[in-house]
Amino acid sequence: MFKKPIIISLGCSFSDATFKSHLTNIPEEERGGWPIWSDHIKNKLEIQHKTKYWIIHFGKSGSGNEYALKHITECFAKYKDRIKFVLWGGTEFHRYYHELSGRNFNLTGDIRAYPSHATVRARKFLDHEPHWGNSHQKMQEANVYMAINYAGHKSGVERLIHHGLQLYWTALMLCQKYNATLLVTQLLSPIYTLETLKPNFKRILEDSTNSPNKTPIDYKIDRPWEIRKGMKSPFFKDLHEHRNHFFNLRFVHIKDYITPPFKEVDHWTDYIRKGDNAGKGYRKKYLIRPHDKDTTDNYNNRNQYGQNLQVDTHPNAAGHKNIADQLWKHYEANFL
Repeated sequence: MFKKPIIISLGCSFSDATFKSHLTNIPEEERGGWPIWSDHIKNKLEIQHKTKYWIIHFGKSGSGNEYALKHITECFAKYKDRIKFVLWGGTEFHRYYHELSGRNFNLTGDIRAYPSHATVRARKFLDHEPHWGNSHQKMQEANVYMAINYAGHKSGVERLIHHGLQLYWTALMLCQKYNATLLVTQLLSPIYTLETLKPNFKRILEDSTNSPNKTPIDYKIDRPWEIRKGMKSPFFKDLHEHRNHFFNLRFVHIKDYITPPFKEVDHWTDYIRKGDNAGKGYRKKYLIRPHDKDTTDNYNNRNQYGQNLQVDTHPNAAGHKNIADQLWKHYEANFL
């Protein structure tokens, strides 16, 4: 009996085939339910190779690269060389998966997306390392503590970079072992510049009755510094040698990011903001509901999860097709 070759699709909400926008003030058909970028790649591969593939979706909203690698290893253990393509929408290195609870967490998520909530929690425990419990809330509180005291400093960022490259390296080695093609498209910034997070950090620190930071947050961590640290990782050499498997990842495509003038665009959301034809009209074309004059990021206009009730910057149907078109051009140039 013929068994279809397998494509596995992984990533965060940008790669979640079941994703629905949290917005309720838009038509239902604009909230989700369309083919995602990996579905478009599957269709192109079927035409190119004249064969039918079985695509297995593991993309999950809020998840990180650890969660993706968990499913990559499990799939290879189960299906071996039936897996022909691994399509991975890379997300932030700050996210991690907690196996015991089965939950995904984001070290900077509370601070970047929900600063008002984080401020309330910060007052409670920034001067004291939080008590580690098994509840989701306790883990979120610990995230705020770790984000400020570790992700806000060079040593912590360096460890995040090392670990992020380790995850990609492990996937690359597995794909080589089983003769599968790994294609990673970096959809979110692997490391958010601390300058971007500065207003949120400042708000939390100023609202805290006692400053928790014995060491000030280093806001001068820039991309050239990050890349130089990444180049020192033992995983860098293999990733750089096989950089054709990675699209828009600054830690393997180093030349454009450490040689002036520095390339700014290095992931899809950056491309929407800064790339060719970027601008408000371009964002509206590819995002569900971007910021505009009428949808300012007002933290008083949020639901219980801290989500802006007027804005959703996930890709819409056209956005997913754009992600796929860009990755397919990269695939054609490097593999066909």
